Order: sequence, then C-alpha cells, then structure tokens
Amino acid sequence: MAREAARLNVPARRGRGGLMTPSVAELVAEDHAASARTVRRRAARAVAGLQSFHRATP
Repeated sequence: MAREAARLNVPARRGRGGLMTPSVAELVAEDHAASARTVRRRAARAVAGLQSFHRATP
C-alpha cells in the first residue's frame, strides 16, 4: 500500500498517511483478488498492531 500511495503521490494527511485512500485500496485489491474494503480493513489492523507494539516497546 505504501508503494502505491507513493506512486500515486497521495497526500500523507489523508487516511493514515495516505494508505487508506480509496484509489490506493482499489489498486492493491486488484493485485490481490480482494475487495478494497477488505484491503483497508486488513491494513488498518496491521497499522493498529504496529501502533500497539510501538507503545509497548520502551
């Protein structure tokens, strides 16, 4: 998702650094035979996990 967001030059202020924008999710969904909603949901879960890990790490 980060690669597609960078390629599309999506503003970082949108949707978790641009990762959750519809255009990015749709491109990634096409590559992975999933819906854009599923891609956004899975990415959100991954980002939340990274945030939790970061908070827990001294």
